[in-house]
Amino acid sequence: MIKKLLFSSTATQKRVAVLEENKVVEYIVEQPDDCRILGNIYRGRVEKIVPSIQSAFIDIGINKNAFLNVNDIEIGLIPELPTAKDEKNEDETVQEADASNEFAIENLLEEGQEILVQISKEPIGDKSPKVTTKISLAGRFTVLVPDNRNIGISKRSHGKRERKRLKKILRDMLPEGMGCIVRTIGLDVDEDLIYNELKQLVGDWDEIQRKSLEGGEPCLLYKEQDIVMSSIRNLFTEDTEEVITDDKKDYDEILSYLNKIAPEMKNRVKFYKQSVPLFDAYDIERDLDKSHRRKIWLKSGGYLYFDKTEALLAIDVNSGRNNSETTLEDTVFAVNMEAAKEIARQLRLRDIGGIIVVDFIDMKKSENRTALEQKMRELLRNDSTSATCGDLSRFGLMEMTRKRVRPGINELMTEICPSCNGLGRIFSTKSVASKIERWLHRAAAQDGGASKIKILVSKSLFDYVERNNLRDQLEKDHKIKLLFEISPRLEQDEFEIHSGEHDENITEKHL
Repeated sequence: MIKKLLFSSTATQKRVAVLEENKVVEYIVEQPDDCRILGNIYRGRVEKIVPSIQSAFIDIGINKNAFLNVNDIEIGLIPELPTAKDEKNEDETVQEADASNEFAIENLLEEGQEILVQISKEPIGDKSPKVTTKISLAGRFTVLVPDNRNIGISKRSHGKRERKRLKKILRDMLPEGMGCIVRTIGLDVDEDLIYNELKQLVGDWDEIQRKSLEGGEPCLLYKEQDIVMSSIRNLFTEDTEEVITDDKKDYDEILSYLNKIAPEMKNRVKFYKQSVPLFDAYDIERDLDKSHRRKIWLKSGGYLYFDKTEALLAIDVNSGRNNSETTLEDTVFAVNMEAAKEIARQLRLRDIGGIIVVDFIDMKKSENRTALEQKMRELLRNDSTSATCGDLSRFGLMEMTRKRVRPGINELMTEICPSCNGLGRIFSTKSVASKIERWLHRAAAQDGGASKIKILVSKSLFDYVERNNLRDQLEKDHKIKLLFEISPRLEQDEFEIHSGEHDENITEKHL
């Protein structure tokens, strides 16, 4: 598989695109006023403990308190509390109750306590950022876990003997009480590179601990690398054919980093100097534009609908214009298989997380259903973010989950429509005209109405009123003189009513 990494930096944003077979499959964006905080480490203060949900809210010095669940607390980091056996004059029942409650959040934390936390999930919408006390520092080959002495080796290593040998080497490299995880990319590199990286990560951890003891206010102690360098660290692997960047500073920084850890890969890094924008040259902008659309066409003539709700994302697969001359079952199977491939790509491209439900077209043959399930699982294995799927239900539904740690493209790049407030639809001109009529009814009933009023409307609503002679009808029914005027600032489902005498806006009076 031909894989490329493209980096584009401007004054307003940094963007990363991952291409596979010249099609964009992942897209990451970072804007100066909305920088990513995933992986950042903070000195926090426990603001509130909520035993009913076994969670706490932590002040980390940003505009929103972070959310900490009891399952994300590294027990070894919390000072040991008295247990039942330490108390005198207590009966056995109370001792057993205390023991079973030992790891409840109210027994692990107390309000006002200072703790070290790391962002495990960025704030999404109105939700708080999620944090953990299980700190880790990521390198290219390894991940340092300072407060857990376990050593994890990628399952792709060669056999138990090799894993045992690697663990012994790593144990000798690490300070007492620290652990680490060896990434797949770290299995075949020289031991000196592993040692130097771990030494650097341990140094970073020592610096974090030193800073944590300075002052007492919640603050940032460690900032994760920006999207360019974190993408090089995490995504630039042996199967990456090219890395292309249009920013000289990023280019120099990438080469400097590779010079230390993988000098043999420097020749794959290219500096883009052409006048045509980098993402235009690789036709990426068109794909990104499609990623915001509700409807995605398939080459076969079928199409997908993406509908987001608060709880989940629903994807509907349709056969559309597919006019294949084969049997219906074969046609449906072909559309479903093509849809599976596009769905897997869109999940990565849109960075969709949470619960996903796909409504595939019904198939009768069990072998076709099994083949679709296997294909979907195979496609999800290419995803760098953890994703799983279940079997097809009897109704052709497939449930999927994908780990969500940051806002998706739509949340980063779009805002809720001020006209429809996220509904996706606005009131028709007919409905808005009815609203105006009801306003006039209320005005007549509550204060006897006025002799003359002015109504400001959008052009589309004005045209509807004129086309249907609605003004004459309303004047006759309500015995009032009406003046309709077009206001360019008003949307189709908005209107304003002004008193004729003083030109006072009285819209809210009878809504």
